[in-house]
Amino acid sequence: MLIACVHIPRFAVEAERQRRRDLATRLVLIGDAAVLDCSIGAETSGVKRGPQATSG
Repeated sequence: MLIACVHIPRFAVEAERQRRRDLATRLVLIGDAAVLDCSIGAETSGVKRGPQATSG
């Protein structure tokens, strides 16, 4: 049996940009309570992937 793995960086962001052309030049975050993916610009601005700390 053959198994393959393909890693496509920022796949979710690019898929949304293909679906919604108005996102082409905007910062993009995918997720809700946790950031699952984000655009390079969002990451440069300090957004980190993963669970986000909440003020309680």
